[in-house]
Amino acid sequence: SDSKETRETLAALTDRNTLTVSDTGNFVQLGGMIRFFIRDNKVRIQINPETAKSAGLNISSKLLRIAEISR
Repeated sequence: SDSKETRETLAALTDRNTLTVSDTGNFVQLGGMIRFFIRDNKVRIQINPETAKSAGLNISSKLLRIAEISR
């Protein structure tokens, strides 16, 4: 949950085709790909498709339809 540690971990994964997932509040803004969070007693998903694409990963269009998109 520490922003500095999260940035360092994500930086170490920059050149790898690794899907990054967390429940940390600012994870997607820090460069993560998928964040899970609770809203209205339901699990929601926030995705940064550009970060995933830059890692050589494609996010399913079905998953993108139900997610909040962040850039």
